[in-house]
Amino acid sequence: MNDLFAKKSSRLTAVLLAALLLCMPLSSCGSQGGGTTEPTGETAAPTDRSSPAEETTATTAATTLPTQKDVSGEQTQTLGAVLVVGDTGYEYYNFVRSVADQYATLVSRLGTRLQGGSTVYDMVVPTSIDITLQDSVRAGLSTSDQGQAIEYLYGSMINVTPVNLYDTLKSHRDEYLYFRTDHHWTALGAYYGYEQFAKAKGVDPVSLDRYTTKEFPDFLGAFYSDTGKSPALAQNPDTVVAYEPFNNTTMTFTDRNGKETPWQVITDVSGWASSSKYNTFIGGDNPYTHIVNNDLSDGSSCVVIKESFGNALIPFLIPHYQDIHVIDYRYYKQSIVDFCKNNQIQDVLFINNMSATRSQALVDQMDALIP
Repeated sequence: MNDLFAKKSSRLTAVLLAALLLCMPLSSCGSQGGGTTEPTGETAAPTDRSSPAEETTATTAATTLPTQKDVSGEQTQTLGAVLVVGDTGYEYYNFVRSVADQYATLVSRLGTRLQGGSTVYDMVVPTSIDITLQDSVRAGLSTSDQGQAIEYLYGSMINVTPVNLYDTLKSHRDEYLYFRTDHHWTALGAYYGYEQFAKAKGVDPVSLDRYTTKEFPDFLGAFYSDTGKSPALAQNPDTVVAYEPFNNTTMTFTDRNGKETPWQVITDVSGWASSSKYNTFIGGDNPYTHIVNNDLSDGSSCVVIKESFGNALIPFLIPHYQDIHVIDYRYYKQSIVDFCKNNQIQDVLFINNMSATRSQALVDQMDALIP
């Protein structure tokens, strides 16, 4: 496998590259599905595949650089852990082999424990820096190659059906797949992910034109807050577009205090704070959510094991299952193996963005639920 570091462009200044080594990953992502800085010591790979090279990220406090211009003429600067190019933020990604090995192992362990009863799928979502960032800028960054990292993860798994989105998202890179001011993908990006899951499952995806859309403008997300409210990001807020389920659907979530609350799959957040509009999807992040498609009575069921990237994709699964159980592994405390066996679950789908697969803390939380 080729070295995971992209080639450096001679057109970007050395000072910008040096700033990357001072950058810590997004502080907000520990609660929203990204990563934290982890040790990158050498460990044995779980298979005979060659492991990608690791990138060491310093834990020194990040600095703010003067604005640069890249070769395309866009204003470019590093603010904390965020690269800002024009009006768009991007999160740096560093591959950590020891954590990637642990992630692949825990997903494989669940696939093995449930073999013969449930099919386990794994969807690792690349982040925007590898998909929508201009090639002229991406080529000059010392940030790990996510396509190669995903190949390594999937090549290290057994008894798991991979759902590889990298090439599909890359082919749609000129569309509104990721927010400019936030680290999440949009519902359109999630729809393309859903199409690949349907292909892996062997079912026909529902056409996007079946859905009624809702739009919630003026969204300023995690990149905006993590850059100290960058004026470059503020000048062009995002619009959260949601696709309303057409099935007769009911949903209940259980919060971190154990309280059950009826809710909507898509919530009207037009009056909510500008930072909260991504919570239109399935009521945000809760330990456990149960969605019932009342149009079906065939007993079909799915468990989604996710961080917040999964929220935007879950509504597209509704036409295919009578019951969808959503487990946010950061807050759920019970055995996923027991849950799936006791409820005769048909499919299990892991949805994690790339940064989650390099975070020791998040992978440890997943691992604890799969004894």
